[in-house]
Amino acid sequence: MKKDRYGNPVEQVKAAHEMRQKLAGVKIDLSPAQMLLYGAGALGAHQITSHFLGNALNKMENSRRNVSRQSGEKKTLGILARVNPEVEEDPRTRAKARTLYGIVHRNAPFIAKEPVVAASVINTMLNSPTDLPTPDQFQMAAKLQKDTEGSRERRPFQGGSSEGNELNAQALAAMVAGA
Repeated sequence: MKKDRYGNPVEQVKAAHEMRQKLAGVKIDLSPAQMLLYGAGALGAHQITSHFLGNALNKMENSRRNVSRQSGEKKTLGILARVNPEVEEDPRTRAKARTLYGIVHRNAPFIAKEPVVAASVINTMLNSPTDLPTPDQFQMAAKLQKDTEGSRERRPFQGGSSEGNELNAQALAAMVAGA
């Protein structure tokens, strides 16, 4: 019996090589053009599927955000109507309050999540001498937002520090007093 340089019988090495070829080498009777065509089809199907799946997920997320925003807006405007009856009586004032809530919601989401604070900020903006909120009111809201974010970053699972809450209360008091 003949052996290879590693001491294995040559006939067994050849049999193992043939078995390996049978297991690993699946014969595909496709021309290169057909393989290219199938590959392009698979890529197109992947692109279409990911596009539709991405759009569906985006729509679900947007609807979740809209429900959350509408819920917060309803609570905030309810509190605002109790504090300022003009919001309930005058449709123009109510429309302005809704617009201001949208501005607060986009620019200061932490403020918008707290209906009492958001109602106070919007009431201050409604009582502004001009039709638009003043830059000072926006700066104060931005500072309040920054302080809130800062206190949540320091203690993310404990609702902020007492120092951060004092800063927020002071900033809110200054904003309400400044109107």
